[in-house]
Amino acid sequence: MGQELMRRPHAKTRWPGLYLAGESTVMGTGTPAVTVSGVSAADMVLRERGMREYRYYPGQKNLVTVVEGPVARRPEPRTPPDTASLCQWCETHFCRTACPAAIDIRGILRRMEVGNFLGARRLLSSPLPCRECPSRPCESACYRTSFAGSPVPIAANLEWLASSGDQE
Repeated sequence: MGQELMRRPHAKTRWPGLYLAGESTVMGTGTPAVTVSGVSAADMVLRERGMREYRYYPGQKNLVTVVEGPVARRPEPRTPPDTASLCQWCETHFCRTACPAAIDIRGILRRMEVGNFLGARRLLSSPLPCRECPSRPCESACYRTSFAGSPVPIAANLEWLASSGDQE
């Protein structure tokens, strides 16, 4: 949004083999725009390989499966490090602002979510920071509380990370 029509990035980039897909590459918003951008990027790959681009033909086999009824939700994570995935990656990270040690909580949780525990440990400023701060102002400032009723268990994740250093 807010991009001028002629300045949109489109699917092809100046780097060979790198293509873009997403809402900002085409006109429109939402699922239709993202779908069109994906087809457009795929067409660029096909065109460069000398293959026929995608076109809809009447009678073409439908490869989409429509699921009726409610879809089962994945269970909410309950223990560290799985609860790191509850973080919303806020643009303004209130947790870090509230933390007396100014720990990059968002960066640590992001690394934990993808399993980069060594990288997460490197961001810790002290081995057991939350034991020194029992009031947990970071959790009080957590944005997740505003819509889920409870914060990300930041202290539990940081303590797990600090105590599992020799296990990785």
